[in-house]
Amino acid sequence: MSLISKEPGTIRVVLISETPPADPGDRYDAPGNPLHLRTTLEAFRDAGLDVGSLEDLRDVGIGCIYAVRCPKPKPAVPREVAEACSRFLEEELERLSEVKAYLLMGDVAIRGFNALAIRTQGTPAVPRGSTYRVRQGAFFYRVARVFPSYLQAGPCFYVEKSKRAMIAQDLREAMLLSGIPLGAGEQGASTGLPAPRPGAVGRPPRGVS
Repeated sequence: MSLISKEPGTIRVVLISETPPADPGDRYDAPGNPLHLRTTLEAFRDAGLDVGSLEDLRDVGIGCIYAVRCPKPKPAVPREVAEACSRFLEEELERLSEVKAYLLMGDVAIRGFNALAIRTQGTPAVPRGSTYRVRQGAFFYRVARVFPSYLQAGPCFYVEKSKRAMIAQDLREAMLLSGIPLGAGEQGASTGLPAPRPGAVGRPPRGVS
């Protein structure tokens, strides 16, 4: 199941979220206005990128894929499932020769990507710890920057404004690093949401881990 149909050499930013939704009509490439695509486009607009479709993202060099290739049967994805599916993820990413940034959206994506990195380079791409704390660092997989972030696909995107603001900042930094031109997002999130990335690691906002 590949969601990156554009020429692989044109993809500069890869956004990796956790699993496809239980309803196939909500996945990124479903017809109409699928939920996962809708919240993802909102996240990119928060970051200052004027997009309205999956093709718009592909046209500027952004690919969206899932870390696990089947819907999760339970609220949590078992570690062994994320690690097993990382082989499919590795196969897909090997096709992409011009990636400058990977966006790991949530714990499942981080876990799967780390399994891939351990297998291919001997060390995890992202250290262990809460996302709020580790996202302050700069991490790399081969020559590309790796951004640990929060899940943007689905209704969870609307729950916490603090996480939504951090998602916008991570997306914005990944696009700027990759040379993807932005509009208002270069000066600040287009929604007016705050973009908290403190210079020093502090206490997470209430409810953020």
